[in-house]
Amino acid sequence: LDYTQANVLDQAFKMLGDRYGWGGMLNSRDASEYINDIYRCFGFRLPRDSGGLSKVPGSQTNLEGLSIGEKEAVLDKTPAGASLHFKGFVMVYLGSADGHYYAISDLGSYAASRESAAAGKEVWVQGVVVSELDTVRANGRTWMEELTLVNHYGGETQGADLAWTVGLILAAAAGIT
Repeated sequence: LDYTQANVLDQAFKMLGDRYGWGGMLNSRDASEYINDIYRCFGFRLPRDSGGLSKVPGSQTNLEGLSIGEKEAVLDKTPAGASLHFKGFVMVYLGSADGHYYAISDLGSYAASRESAAAGKEVWVQGVVVSELDTVRANGRTWMEELTLVNHYGGETQGADLAWTVGLILAAAAGIT
């Protein structure tokens, strides 16, 4: 399969709704294995865990210490299909639409709000889903706040049409992919 942005996104969306399994439990995959499965068909042999994935050579941008606005400015220049990292987690960037930033990932759970996170209440997803980067983690911080790195493995790919990418995001958000 040719390593193009469109093919990376197609591979990511093929697994939409698949079951989550931390470390391969339940005969399923976790976030790191999800990334491995996407990129394996392009000939990439990637590390098994999120820490190793953050060290794979590519076009990297360090986001540590940046404000939300600075991170958004970086993401505005980031191609869909790049990986987004924070400690212990990795996801595929989809792009932005109407001021909202989106990713697809294999996710165990999230908090519905900062208040529910503080109360220890999580929403269990256990699957591959499209989420906004304002998704709240169990620690009460959003994915956007936690982002530490953008990595575009292997450098540039051939571009996908932006309308096509936004269409995928909106279709997934509406549950019609």
